[in-house]
Amino acid sequence: MTDPNHDTSHQTEPPRTVLVALRAILRPLVRFLIRHQIHHGYLSSLLKSLSTSKSQKRTSDSTTNA
Repeated sequence: MTDPNHDTSHQTEPPRTVLVALRAILRPLVRFLIRHQIHHGYLSSLLKSLSTSKSQKRTSDSTTNA
């Protein structure tokens, strides 16, 4: 039975080891992006296109297997 007073609508923080690893990976990437003047809008569009192309591939794979 779940506790009605326990709020599960927000996610907890990832483990500290994951955050440390992400910082280590992202720090040089952010420096690169700043150095080459790649702004947030472009990066956001790029990440969305990667996500969209992955979901489109997944959809086409499922229709091919049907």
